[in-house]
Amino acid sequence: MGSGLTINVISLVALALAVGIVIDDAIIVVENIFRHMEEKKMDARTAAIEGTREIGLAVMATTLSLLAVFMPVAFLTGIVGMFLRSFGLTMAFAISVSLLVSFTLTPSLSAKLFRHGHGTRFDAWLSHLVNIFYRPVEALYMVLLRFSMRHRWVVILGCIGTLASLPELFRIVQKSFLPPVEEAEFVVNIRTPEGTSLAATDLMAERFARKIRELHGVDGTLLTIGDNDQRTPNLAGIFVRLSDPANRPDQQVIMDTVRTQIVPQFPKEWRISVLSVPPFNTGTSSANVQYFIAGPDLDVLNRATQRVIAEAEKVPGIRDLDSTLIPGKPEIIGSVDRNKAGILGASMVDISTTLRLLVSGLDVTSFDDGGEQYDIHLQAEETYRNQRDILNLLTVPSTKSGAVPVEICSR
Repeated sequence: MGSGLTINVISLVALALAVGIVIDDAIIVVENIFRHMEEKKMDARTAAIEGTREIGLAVMATTLSLLAVFMPVAFLTGIVGMFLRSFGLTMAFAISVSLLVSFTLTPSLSAKLFRHGHGTRFDAWLSHLVNIFYRPVEALYMVLLRFSMRHRWVVILGCIGTLASLPELFRIVQKSFLPPVEEAEFVVNIRTPEGTSLAATDLMAERFARKIRELHGVDGTLLTIGDNDQRTPNLAGIFVRLSDPANRPDQQVIMDTVRTQIVPQFPKEWRISVLSVPPFNTGTSSANVQYFIAGPDLDVLNRATQRVIAEAEKVPGIRDLDSTLIPGKPEIIGSVDRNKAGILGASMVDISTTLRLLVSGLDVTSFDDGGEQYDIHLQAEETYRNQRDILNLLTVPSTKSGAVPVEICSR
Protein backbone atom coordinates (compact mmCIF):
# COMPACT_ATOMS: atom_id res chain seq x y z
CA MET A 1 0.00 0.00 0.00
CA GLY A 2 1.07 3.58 -0.49
CA SER A 3 1.11 4.27 3.26
CA GLY A 4 3.15 1.14 3.96
CA LEU A 5 0.37 -0.59 5.94
CA THR A 6 -0.30 -4.30 5.61
CA ILE A 7 -2.62 -6.86 7.14
CA ASN A 8 -0.54 -8.14 10.02
CA VAL A 9 -0.97 -9.26 13.63
CA ILE A 10 -1.08 -5.69 14.94
CA SER A 11 -3.66 -4.43 12.43
CA LEU A 12 -5.81 -7.55 12.94
CA VAL A 13 -5.77 -6.93 16.70
CA ALA A 14 -6.94 -3.37 15.99
CA LEU A 15 -9.79 -4.65 13.82
CA ALA A 16 -10.85 -7.14 16.49
CA LEU A 17 -10.83 -4.40 19.12
CA ALA A 18 -12.67 -2.01 16.83
CA VAL A 19 -15.61 -4.40 16.52
CA GLY A 20 -16.66 -3.63 20.08
CA ILE A 21 -16.09 0.11 19.69
CA VAL A 22 -17.61 0.93 16.31
CA ILE A 23 -21.04 -0.51 17.18
CA ASP A 24 -21.46 1.95 20.07
CA ASP A 25 -22.51 4.81 17.79
CA ALA A 26 -25.03 2.65 15.95
CA ILE A 27 -26.49 1.34 19.22
CA ILE A 28 -27.02 4.87 20.54
CA VAL A 29 -28.72 5.97 17.32
CA VAL A 30 -30.95 2.88 17.12
CA GLU A 31 -31.95 3.23 20.78
CA ASN A 32 -32.96 6.87 20.34
CA ILE A 33 -34.92 6.12 17.17
CA PHE A 34 -36.78 3.34 18.95
CA ARG A 35 -37.49 5.65 21.90
CA HIS A 36 -39.08 8.20 19.58
CA MET A 37 -41.31 5.51 18.10
CA GLU A 38 -42.37 4.14 21.50
CA GLU A 39 -42.79 7.37 23.48
CA LYS A 40 -43.71 9.94 20.82
CA LYS A 41 -45.63 7.55 18.55
CA MET A 42 -43.70 8.67 15.46
CA ASP A 43 -43.56 6.59 12.31
CA ALA A 44 -40.26 4.88 11.53
CA ARG A 45 -39.08 7.43 8.93
CA THR A 46 -39.79 10.49 11.09
CA ALA A 47 -38.30 8.81 14.17
CA ALA A 48 -35.13 8.00 12.21
CA ILE A 49 -34.71 11.64 11.16
CA GLU A 50 -35.56 13.23 14.49
CA GLY A 51 -33.82 10.67 16.64
CA THR A 52 -30.56 10.95 14.69
CA ARG A 53 -30.71 14.76 14.68
CA GLU A 54 -31.31 14.88 18.45
CA ILE A 55 -28.19 12.93 19.45
CA GLY A 56 -25.97 13.75 16.47
CA LEU A 57 -23.76 16.09 18.48
CA ALA A 58 -23.34 13.59 21.33
CA VAL A 59 -22.41 10.76 18.95
CA MET A 60 -19.92 13.00 17.15
CA ALA A 61 -18.34 14.07 20.47
CA THR A 62 -17.95 10.43 21.51
CA THR A 63 -16.31 9.51 18.23
CA LEU A 64 -13.95 12.49 18.28
CA SER A 65 -12.88 11.64 21.83
CA LEU A 66 -11.95 8.13 20.66
CA LEU A 67 -10.05 9.56 17.71
CA ALA A 68 -8.15 11.82 20.10
CA VAL A 69 -7.00 8.69 21.95
CA PHE A 70 -5.94 6.52 19.01
CA MET A 71 -4.67 9.03 16.45
CA PRO A 72 -1.57 10.05 18.48
CA VAL A 73 -0.57 6.37 18.65
CA ALA A 74 -0.06 6.44 14.87
CA PHE A 75 2.56 9.20 15.22
CA LEU A 76 4.77 7.54 17.82
CA THR A 77 8.45 7.28 16.89
CA GLY A 78 11.16 4.71 17.50
CA ILE A 79 10.67 0.95 17.80
CA VAL A 80 7.31 1.40 19.57
CA GLY A 81 6.09 3.58 16.71
CA MET A 82 7.11 0.95 14.15
CA PHE A 83 4.84 -1.59 15.83
CA LEU A 84 1.88 0.60 16.82
CA ARG A 85 1.58 2.85 13.75
CA SER A 86 -0.66 0.36 11.93
CA PHE A 87 -2.66 -0.15 15.14
CA GLY A 88 -3.38 3.56 15.57
CA LEU A 89 -4.27 4.18 11.93
CA THR A 90 -6.51 1.10 11.74
CA MET A 91 -8.40 2.07 14.89
CA ALA A 92 -8.79 5.69 13.77
CA PHE A 93 -10.10 4.66 10.35
CA ALA A 94 -12.54 2.12 11.82
CA ILE A 95 -13.90 4.66 14.31
CA SER A 96 -14.34 7.28 11.56
CA VAL A 97 -16.24 4.77 9.45
CA SER A 98 -18.49 3.93 12.42
CA LEU A 99 -19.46 7.62 12.68
CA LEU A 100 -20.31 7.70 8.99
CA VAL A 101 -22.35 4.49 9.24
CA SER A 102 -24.29 5.68 12.30
CA PHE A 103 -25.35 8.88 10.50
CA THR A 104 -26.23 7.26 7.17
CA LEU A 105 -26.81 3.52 7.02
CA THR A 106 -28.20 3.05 10.53
CA PRO A 107 -31.05 5.62 10.21
CA SER A 108 -31.87 4.36 6.70
CA LEU A 109 -32.20 0.75 7.82
CA SER A 110 -34.15 1.82 10.92
CA ALA A 111 -36.67 3.73 8.79
CA LYS A 112 -37.04 0.69 6.58
CA LEU A 113 -37.14 -2.14 9.09
CA PHE A 114 -38.73 -0.70 12.26
CA ARG A 115 -42.49 -0.95 12.58
CA HIS A 116 -45.20 -0.30 15.18
CA GLY A 117 -47.31 -2.95 16.82
CA HIS A 118 -46.52 -6.36 18.14
CA GLY A 119 -43.70 -8.36 16.68
CA THR A 120 -43.76 -11.92 15.50
CA ARG A 121 -43.49 -14.92 17.77
CA PHE A 122 -39.79 -15.07 16.95
CA ASP A 123 -39.38 -11.46 18.12
CA ALA A 124 -41.12 -12.27 21.39
CA TRP A 125 -38.99 -15.40 21.91
CA LEU A 126 -35.80 -13.48 21.15
CA SER A 127 -36.78 -10.69 23.54
CA HIS A 128 -37.48 -13.22 26.28
CA LEU A 129 -34.08 -14.89 25.71
CA VAL A 130 -32.23 -11.58 25.93
CA ASN A 131 -34.10 -10.57 29.09
CA ILE A 132 -32.95 -13.75 30.86
CA PHE A 133 -29.43 -12.28 30.89
CA TYR A 134 -30.28 -8.58 30.78
CA ARG A 135 -32.71 -8.32 33.70
CA PRO A 136 -30.27 -9.57 36.40
CA VAL A 137 -27.61 -7.18 35.11
CA GLU A 138 -30.10 -4.33 35.12
CA ALA A 139 -31.19 -5.16 38.67
CA LEU A 140 -27.60 -5.20 39.90
CA TYR A 141 -26.92 -1.92 38.16
CA MET A 142 -29.93 -0.28 39.81
CA VAL A 143 -28.77 -1.46 43.25
CA LEU A 144 -25.30 0.01 42.68
CA LEU A 145 -26.80 3.22 41.28
CA ARG A 146 -29.06 3.73 44.30
CA PHE A 147 -26.16 3.08 46.68
CA SER A 148 -23.97 5.56 44.80
CA MET A 149 -26.61 8.27 44.82
CA ARG A 150 -27.29 7.82 48.55
CA HIS A 151 -23.60 7.72 49.51
CA ARG A 152 -22.02 10.26 47.19
CA TRP A 153 -19.08 10.99 49.49
CA VAL A 154 -18.18 7.33 49.64
CA VAL A 155 -17.94 7.23 45.85
CA ILE A 156 -15.92 10.45 45.73
CA LEU A 157 -13.50 9.27 48.44
CA GLY A 158 -13.14 5.93 46.64
CA CYS A 159 -12.23 7.71 43.39
CA ILE A 160 -9.70 9.92 45.20
CA GLY A 161 -8.18 6.90 46.93
CA THR A 162 -7.90 5.05 43.62
CA LEU A 163 -6.14 7.99 41.98
CA ALA A 164 -3.80 8.39 44.95
CA SER A 165 -2.79 4.71 44.78
CA LEU A 166 -1.79 4.84 41.10
CA PRO A 167 1.85 6.00 41.64
CA GLU A 168 2.50 3.24 44.16
CA LEU A 169 0.80 0.62 41.98
CA PHE A 170 2.85 1.79 38.99
CA ARG A 171 6.01 1.35 41.03
CA ILE A 172 5.08 -2.17 42.12
CA VAL A 173 3.86 -3.51 38.77
CA GLN A 174 6.59 -5.07 36.62
CA LYS A 175 7.24 -3.27 33.35
CA SER A 176 8.75 -4.51 30.09
CA PHE A 177 8.54 -3.94 26.35
CA LEU A 178 7.15 -7.43 25.71
CA PRO A 179 5.75 -9.86 28.32
CA PRO A 180 7.66 -13.12 29.00
CA VAL A 181 6.33 -15.99 26.93
CA GLU A 182 6.73 -19.75 27.08
CA GLU A 183 8.66 -20.65 23.91
CA ALA A 184 10.40 -23.82 25.17
CA GLU A 185 13.78 -22.35 24.26
CA PHE A 186 16.33 -19.83 25.47
CA VAL A 187 19.94 -18.88 24.83
CA VAL A 188 23.04 -18.54 26.99
CA ASN A 189 25.68 -16.08 25.77
CA ILE A 190 29.21 -16.58 27.08
CA ARG A 191 32.21 -14.32 26.51
CA THR A 192 35.45 -15.71 27.90
CA PRO A 193 38.39 -13.38 28.70
CA GLU A 194 39.81 -11.50 25.73
CA GLY A 195 42.62 -13.41 24.03
CA THR A 196 41.11 -16.85 24.69
CA SER A 197 41.57 -19.09 21.66
CA LEU A 198 38.68 -20.66 19.77
CA ALA A 199 39.65 -24.17 20.94
CA ALA A 200 39.77 -23.10 24.59
CA THR A 201 36.41 -21.30 24.29
CA ASP A 202 34.86 -24.38 22.69
CA LEU A 203 36.14 -26.62 25.49
CA MET A 204 34.92 -24.34 28.29
CA ALA A 205 31.54 -23.61 26.69
CA GLU A 206 30.94 -27.33 26.15
CA ARG A 207 31.43 -27.87 29.88
CA PHE A 208 28.72 -25.25 30.50
CA ALA A 209 26.39 -26.86 27.94
CA ARG A 210 26.91 -30.26 29.59
CA LYS A 211 25.73 -28.82 32.90
CA ILE A 212 22.59 -27.44 31.24
CA ARG A 213 21.75 -30.78 29.62
CA GLU A 214 21.70 -32.35 33.08
CA LEU A 215 18.74 -30.17 34.11
CA HIS A 216 15.24 -31.65 34.13
CA GLY A 217 13.22 -30.51 31.14
CA VAL A 218 16.13 -29.82 28.76
CA ASP A 219 15.93 -31.74 25.48
CA GLY A 220 19.27 -30.63 24.05
CA THR A 221 21.69 -27.81 23.38
CA LEU A 222 23.39 -26.35 20.32
CA LEU A 223 26.79 -24.71 20.79
CA THR A 224 28.18 -22.08 18.42
CA ILE A 225 31.54 -20.28 18.63
CA GLY A 226 32.24 -16.92 17.03
CA ASP A 227 28.76 -16.63 15.57
CA ASN A 228 28.96 -12.94 14.72
CA ASP A 229 30.23 -10.75 11.90
CA GLN A 230 33.65 -10.40 13.53
CA ARG A 231 34.01 -14.19 14.11
CA THR A 232 35.06 -13.49 17.69
CA PRO A 233 36.88 -16.63 18.95
CA ASN A 234 36.06 -16.04 22.63
CA LEU A 235 32.31 -15.59 22.07
CA ALA A 236 30.08 -18.64 22.55
CA GLY A 237 26.33 -19.10 22.28
CA ILE A 238 24.35 -22.03 23.68
CA PHE A 239 20.86 -22.53 22.26
CA VAL A 240 18.76 -24.57 24.73
CA ARG A 241 15.71 -26.53 23.60
CA LEU A 242 13.20 -27.56 26.28
CA SER A 243 10.76 -30.45 26.39
CA ASP A 244 6.97 -30.34 26.50
CA PRO A 245 5.80 -27.70 29.04
CA ALA A 246 3.47 -30.27 30.61
CA ASN A 247 6.43 -32.41 31.68
CA ARG A 248 8.78 -29.77 33.12
CA PRO A 249 8.89 -26.58 35.19
CA ASP A 250 8.20 -23.18 33.66
CA GLN A 251 10.81 -21.81 31.24
CA GLN A 252 11.60 -18.87 33.53
CA VAL A 253 12.19 -21.28 36.43
CA ILE A 254 14.73 -23.25 34.37
CA MET A 255 16.46 -20.05 33.29
CA ASP A 256 16.69 -18.93 36.93
CA THR A 257 18.13 -22.35 37.82
CA VAL A 258 20.88 -21.82 35.24
CA ARG A 259 21.62 -18.39 36.71
CA THR A 260 21.70 -19.50 40.35
CA GLN A 261 23.17 -23.02 40.14
CA ILE A 262 25.31 -23.28 37.00
CA VAL A 263 26.70 -19.78 36.42
CA PRO A 264 28.38 -19.58 39.89
CA GLN A 265 30.37 -22.75 39.08
CA PHE A 266 32.37 -20.93 36.39
CA PRO A 267 34.96 -18.12 36.65
CA LYS A 268 33.68 -14.63 37.44
CA GLU A 269 35.76 -13.29 34.55
CA TRP A 270 33.31 -14.93 32.16
CA ARG A 271 30.53 -12.65 30.93
CA ILE A 272 27.43 -14.86 30.97
CA SER A 273 23.85 -13.87 30.23
CA VAL A 274 20.77 -16.11 30.14
CA LEU A 275 18.11 -14.65 27.86
CA SER A 276 14.90 -15.62 26.11
CA VAL A 277 15.13 -15.90 22.36
CA PRO A 278 14.29 -12.35 21.18
CA PRO A 279 11.16 -12.28 19.00
CA PHE A 280 12.65 -9.43 16.97
CA ASN A 281 16.32 -9.37 16.07
CA THR A 282 17.28 -5.69 16.17
CA GLY A 283 21.02 -6.30 16.13
CA THR A 284 21.37 -4.92 19.67
CA SER A 285 20.93 -6.27 23.16
CA SER A 286 17.48 -7.64 24.03
CA ALA A 287 17.78 -6.70 27.72
CA ASN A 288 14.68 -5.11 29.24
CA VAL A 289 16.58 -2.21 30.79
CA GLN A 290 19.53 -0.55 29.05
CA TYR A 291 21.62 2.52 29.88
CA PHE A 292 23.96 4.24 27.44
CA ILE A 293 27.19 5.87 28.60
CA ALA A 294 29.20 7.82 26.02
CA GLY A 295 32.47 9.70 26.15
CA PRO A 296 35.64 10.42 24.12
CA ASP A 297 38.11 8.73 26.50
CA LEU A 298 37.95 4.92 26.59
CA ASP A 299 39.85 4.67 29.88
CA VAL A 300 37.45 7.06 31.62
CA LEU A 301 34.52 5.30 29.97
CA ASN A 302 35.75 1.90 31.18
CA ARG A 303 36.14 3.14 34.78
CA ALA A 304 32.70 4.78 34.72
CA THR A 305 31.14 1.59 33.37
CA GLN A 306 32.72 -0.51 36.10
CA ARG A 307 31.41 1.86 38.77
CA VAL A 308 27.91 1.76 37.32
CA ILE A 309 27.96 -2.04 37.19
CA ALA A 310 29.21 -2.22 40.79
CA GLU A 311 26.34 -0.01 41.97
CA ALA A 312 23.75 -1.80 39.82
CA GLU A 313 24.71 -5.15 41.33
CA LYS A 314 23.45 -3.85 44.68
CA VAL A 315 19.91 -3.32 43.31
CA PRO A 316 17.56 -6.23 44.18
CA GLY A 317 16.18 -8.11 41.20
CA ILE A 318 18.99 -7.24 38.78
CA ARG A 319 20.20 -10.19 36.73
CA ASP A 320 22.32 -10.79 33.61
CA LEU A 321 24.13 -7.52 34.26
CA ASP A 322 26.64 -6.87 31.48
CA SER A 323 28.26 -4.17 29.38
CA THR A 324 28.92 -3.94 25.65
CA LEU A 325 32.27 -2.24 26.28
CA ILE A 326 35.03 -4.63 25.20
CA PRO A 327 38.43 -3.55 26.56
CA GLY A 328 40.33 -5.44 23.84
CA LYS A 329 42.85 -8.24 23.87
CA PRO A 330 45.64 -8.12 26.46
CA GLU A 331 48.87 -6.94 24.91
CA ILE A 332 52.44 -6.07 25.81
CA ILE A 333 53.83 -2.78 24.54
CA GLY A 334 57.55 -2.31 24.74
CA SER A 335 60.32 -0.32 23.13
CA VAL A 336 63.95 -1.09 22.41
CA ASP A 337 66.65 0.77 24.30
CA ARG A 338 68.82 1.64 21.34
CA ASN A 339 71.75 2.73 23.48
CA LYS A 340 71.81 -0.53 25.42
CA ALA A 341 71.36 -2.57 22.24
CA GLY A 342 74.25 -0.70 20.64
CA ILE A 343 76.51 -1.35 23.62
CA LEU A 344 75.67 -5.08 23.48
CA GLY A 345 76.06 -5.17 19.70
CA ALA A 346 72.45 -6.30 18.96
CA SER A 347 70.89 -4.93 15.78
CA MET A 348 67.30 -3.71 15.44
CA VAL A 349 66.74 -6.09 12.54
CA ASP A 350 67.63 -9.14 14.66
CA ILE A 351 65.42 -7.98 17.52
CA SER A 352 62.38 -7.35 15.28
CA THR A 353 62.88 -10.65 13.43
CA THR A 354 63.03 -12.58 16.69
CA LEU A 355 59.83 -10.96 18.02
CA ARG A 356 58.04 -11.52 14.72
CA LEU A 357 59.05 -15.20 14.91
CA LEU A 358 57.38 -15.35 18.33
CA VAL A 359 54.12 -13.58 17.47
CA SER A 360 53.24 -14.03 13.81
CA GLY A 361 55.91 -16.43 12.62
CA LEU A 362 58.24 -16.42 9.62
CA ASP A 363 58.60 -18.38 6.40
CA VAL A 364 62.06 -19.80 7.05
CA THR A 365 62.44 -22.09 4.03
CA SER A 366 60.48 -24.05 1.45
CA PHE A 367 59.92 -27.70 0.61
CA ASP A 368 59.72 -29.17 -2.91
CA ASP A 369 57.56 -32.22 -3.50
CA GLY A 370 56.66 -33.48 -6.96
CA GLY A 371 57.25 -30.14 -8.58
CA GLU A 372 55.16 -28.32 -5.96
CA GLN A 373 56.79 -25.89 -3.55
CA TYR A 374 55.51 -25.47 0.02
CA ASP A 375 56.52 -22.76 2.47
CA ILE A 376 57.66 -23.85 5.93
CA HIS A 377 56.28 -21.44 8.53
CA LEU A 378 57.99 -21.27 11.91
CA GLN A 379 56.18 -19.86 14.95
CA ALA A 380 56.32 -20.27 18.72
CA GLU A 381 53.71 -22.52 20.34
CA GLU A 382 50.55 -20.85 21.61
CA THR A 383 51.37 -21.48 25.28
CA TYR A 384 54.57 -19.48 24.91
CA ARG A 385 52.98 -16.68 22.90
CA ASN A 386 50.59 -15.90 25.77
CA GLN A 387 53.28 -15.50 28.46
CA ARG A 388 55.35 -12.42 29.15
CA ASP A 389 58.16 -14.50 30.68
CA ILE A 390 59.00 -15.83 27.23
CA LEU A 391 60.89 -12.60 26.59
CA ASN A 392 63.53 -13.80 29.08
CA LEU A 393 64.01 -16.99 27.04
CA LEU A 394 64.26 -15.33 23.62
CA THR A 395 67.75 -14.34 22.64
CA VAL A 396 69.21 -12.30 19.81
CA PRO A 397 72.77 -12.52 18.45
CA SER A 398 75.16 -9.74 19.33
CA THR A 399 78.63 -8.87 18.09
CA LYS A 400 80.06 -8.37 21.58
CA SER A 401 78.32 -10.64 24.07
CA GLY A 402 77.09 -13.57 22.01
CA ALA A 403 73.39 -14.40 22.48
CA VAL A 404 71.64 -11.93 24.79
CA PRO A 405 68.00 -12.01 26.06
CA VAL A 406 65.52 -9.71 24.32
CA GLU A 407 64.41 -8.46 27.75
CA ILE A 408 67.83 -6.84 28.30
CA CYS A 409 67.51 -4.75 25.13
CA SER A 410 64.11 -3.31 26.13
CA ARG A 411 63.05 -0.66 28.57
